[in-house]
Amino acid sequence: MWPPLLMLDPANAESALRYRFNRIDGARAKASGCNSNITSETAAYCQEGFSAPSNALMFPWESAFSGHEAQVCV
Repeated sequence: MWPPLLMLDPANAESALRYRFNRIDGARAKASGCNSNITSETAAYCQEGFSAPSNALMFPWESAFSGHEAQVCV
């Protein structure tokens, strides 16, 4: 996805990278949350026995304006 986007629409590519960069703290918190507490809401991306490295980032599959996970497993 990135090579064509960078070549054909650099402004959108920059916007996508800024979106991620601006939400790094939330991605870091989501990854560290897998190490401590697996609930029914986090079970889809925090598998039993999973231990994220201290520098891990887990961006949401779907995010709201806030950048937090909007997709909840039921």
